[in-house]
Amino acid sequence: MRNSGYVAPEYAIYGQLFEKVDTYSFGVVVLEIISGKRYKDVDYQLVTQNLLDHAWDLHKSGTHLNLMDEKLDPSEYAVEHAMEIKIAFMSTQLPSTRPAMSEVQWEGLIELMGTESRAVGGLEFLHKG
Repeated sequence: MRNSGYVAPEYAIYGQLFEKVDTYSFGVVVLEIISGKRYKDVDYQLVTQNLLDHAWDLHKSGTHLNLMDEKLDPSEYAVEHAMEIKIAFMSTQLPSTRPAMSEVQWEGLIELMGTESRAVGGLEFLHKG
């Protein structure tokens, strides 16, 4: 089976469908949206490198915000973009450490809204403190 980049490696290699393959695909799409590049674009430093490998290299060198689409101002929404990159990385981990989509959504909400909560109409909502 040929991997398009959106398919979780464990499915592409073993042909087995595990519960978190959708999370992997989501992480790849998030990286594409942030960077404005497709998973298999070849304009990275190494021709054999894909978007996920490129993103990890930038992260390891502390320059993960360089992943952002060149049309965007890196200083605008830098905190939000860093959070989006973190969620993409969480989503593309090994299946044993990869969160379920419900956890990715919850983590994103907590990061986006802050960690302080308040009750409204019997429901608990998160808000920036």
